[in-house]
Amino acid sequence: MALLEEERPTLPPRHFGAKGKHGFELIPTLRGLCVEALSKHFRERPTFKGIPEPFQQQMMEILPSDLPLNITGALINKESYWRRCALERWQINELTEHGSSWKQLYFEKNLKEYLEEFDPAVTSAADFEELLDTSKAFVYQLVLDQLPSHMELEMLFARLPKLISLQLTYSLRNVGMDYDRSQFGMRITDAASLAKEVKATTSLTSLSLPRNLLDDDKVRILATGLKDNGTITALDLSHNKIADRGTRALAKILSPATCVLSHLNLADNQVHAEGGKFLGRAMQVNVSLRSLDLRLNRLGERGGCLLFEGMKKNSSLRTLNLSSNSLEIESARSFASLVKQNKTLTELDLSCNFFVEDGCKVLLEGLRESGVLVKLDLRENKVDEEDKRAIKEILRENLKKAKHDEYALL
Repeated sequence: MALLEEERPTLPPRHFGAKGKHGFELIPTLRGLCVEALSKHFRERPTFKGIPEPFQQQMMEILPSDLPLNITGALINKESYWRRCALERWQINELTEHGSSWKQLYFEKNLKEYLEEFDPAVTSAADFEELLDTSKAFVYQLVLDQLPSHMELEMLFARLPKLISLQLTYSLRNVGMDYDRSQFGMRITDAASLAKEVKATTSLTSLSLPRNLLDDDKVRILATGLKDNGTITALDLSHNKIADRGTRALAKILSPATCVLSHLNLADNQVHAEGGKFLGRAMQVNVSLRSLDLRLNRLGERGGCLLFEGMKKNSSLRTLNLSSNSLEIESARSFASLVKQNKTLTELDLSCNFFVEDGCKVLLEGLRESGVLVKLDLRENKVDEEDKRAIKEILRENLKKAKHDEYALL
């Protein structure tokens, strides 16, 4: 006898897979299962051959982020994948400092960490060479805050042909109670190794060596490589121990007509009056330098005067920083004489010097003869309010004139 409708047993519905829009679980598609399987076994079968583009994108979203770089570097260019890998590994990621590319960021930060912890007693040379070969197509700049291995730099330059910017500090982080003075600073052998590579490189355009305890002897060794270099346009030697002999070696680099250096940073060193004299002589003939930073040195009155005197014939320098150099009224007079002839210097920092009211009035008179200076920093000097207003007005007029001239050239 047939069961009545209300007496028929009801079985719970069976649903499988991901939930649909109504909350029911759906049976996964064959394509979805294939994407999952291909992603899961990508390490064993690393290829996208024959896979349509939409499914490649789905694979990027679920591929493991710890796949070997010698596989992913050559096969994966999707920024979404490299963004996920970077965010899973590091909390802070400054994309603009790495060419606005997540892939470049990942390879540069990965190599940075490897080099900063590199120990030749633990890591084989073959592994090191393999990583460099894997990274060479994607590494354009390196910032190394420590290099405890003091490794020879030949392999680094030879296997990174696209390296255009290098910042290197020989230091050691988180030493705690194990501090050892010998672990800090560049050695003579390091300077010789770097000089050799700088001489031969055809790609490097920026070299930064801050906080390396560089003294005159090491800078003179570096200069032997720099004088034959034709690519480096920015050189940062700030926060070191460079004095007058080292400055003389650098001044010789600036003198030849073949010099391409446009930015030189010697801030926080030990440059005295003689160093100012050497730089002044170099500026008489240099045609490439656009920016010179000498803040936190010890030029004094004589050094400031000699530098300004040498700059009278210069036609390239745009920005000069002489903050905290013990400059006084004689330097102000030399500056006033300079601006009557020099028509290219547009920015000057004279903050934290010893200019008093008389010196500032001399500066003001010089400014009236300039016509091109648009920025002058006189903070922490004794400038009275009337002179301060007059200086601001002159700079404002010069800026208006500069903008008008620039517009007229368009």
